Amino acid sequence: VQKALDYALMHGLVVRPKVGQCKDNVRQGMALQMPFALLPTLYPSRTFQQVCQVEPIFHRLVYRMSQDLSYLTTALASTSQSDVFTRKMVTIALQASELRSREPHRRPSGFLGLWRSDYMIQENPSNPTLLKACLIEYNTISVSFPGLSPKVAGLHQYLVNSFKPAELNDAILPANNSTEKFVTAMYKAFELYRDPTALVLFVVQPEERNLYDQKLLSTGLEARGVRTMRVGLGDIASHGVVDGKGRLLYADFPVAVVYFRAGYTPDDYPTEAEWKGRQMVEESNCIACPNVATFLVGSKKVQQLWATSGVLEKYLDAQEVRAVTACFVPIYSLDAREYSSTEEFEALLATFREHPEKYVLKPQREGGGNNFYDNALSDALDRMTNEELAGYIMMERIFPVTYSATHVADGAAQKLLSSGELGIYGALVADDSQDPPPLWHSEACGYLMRTKVVSNAEGGVSAGFAVLDSIALTE
Repeated sequence: VQKALDYALMHGLVVRPKVGQCKDNVRQGMALQMPFALLPTLYPSRTFQQVCQVEPIFHRLVYRMSQDLSYLTTALASTSQSDVFTRKMVTIALQASELRSREPHRRPSGFLGLWRSDYMIQENPSNPTLLKACLIEYNTISVSFPGLSPKVAGLHQYLVNSFKPAELNDAILPANNSTEKFVTAMYKAFELYRDPTALVLFVVQPEERNLYDQKLLSTGLEARGVRTMRVGLGDIASHGVVDGKGRLLYADFPVAVVYFRAGYTPDDYPTEAEWKGRQMVEESNCIACPNVATFLVGSKKVQQLWATSGVLEKYLDAQEVRAVTACFVPIYSLDAREYSSTEEFEALLATFREHPEKYVLKPQREGGGNNFYDNALSDALDRMTNEELAGYIMMERIFPVTYSATHVADGAAQKLLSSGELGIYGALVADDSQDPPPLWHSEACGYLMRTKVVSNAEGGVSAGFAVLDSIALTE
């Protein structure tokens, strides 16, 4: 364990201390060990290949849906009525689209998506040897740990080489190059702006603890000669301006790319200044990662609609639809207006109340800690009005394969019954100056593995529910 801790600190597998954990002037220069699993988790090679191969199909789906603002606004109409945050985002997207139709110089020259699809492996109840990769969600904003994930893989390779654990003798530890691939995609998008003096802005939350993960991307860009700055949404409103050419200027420099590691939760918009900053980005010709439409494609409601007959077929061919839906679990709308009768909707709610342990109630929110399980799910259904429920979706709960893992956190190791969540990073860059734009850079970009205690339903490392991990592939 000490060797692992030493390696983690030597190689930057770290996080900043919490506010109040020490004096602020000390905290700014401190780093703590990021929680990690002591050894990699065994993972079926065939399943890993499957989710890597389907990732570029998701890219085409998300990109094409993001260009179809008419469908998006219609699909989110009921959600917008019940959820103020979604409504404001839809309004910004519509206003920016209308403005660009009048002033074409505000249109970005490119498109950048840095995304992650998250999966759990579930056994087939009738045949435990059959495993299915089940999609939990598709993340289109602020996907975390592309910087630190390769460092966990490096730690595990070091420990396996040093101690040669017998259970990993026949396993293969795959390379994980998510940092380099994300930096490459960001640089390609930067080049599409065609101004080498421009900035890349990293929009971040105040008192960000996971800044070292983020800085691995910014320093990678700086090594290629690109200037970067870390700002808040409010900073853009107070120090930025959109000029007559449609350029977003910050500190008098044009901005080529705005990369969001914040802005996905109402907590990121405490005042109107933050909303103004988000709107300025959307109404300029910088390349926003993501733009508002792409952010909305990542909403729970839109992903619920993916499971609705005829939706995927608008954007993908039949073979692609089969590949994507092979990863789906049932998801249900909670908008009473989408059912043929009140009785049908109430019967569905009755099923959820009778078996709350089989479902997850999800709001239109990113980040960990927002979902409802078990008795909390039943209580939420009893408490909410139909209008409030329309802002949620219900997903069949995934019961993943469990295993024993050693969690290392705060310098101590503990062996716990665990389950895993695998995320596949993906990058897409499109040259929007051409009509139609070619998807000329689209690839899977490494992976994120998180291991959590089985007794905890949530799975976010930053939210305190899991540890970082890597995988060892088996036949």
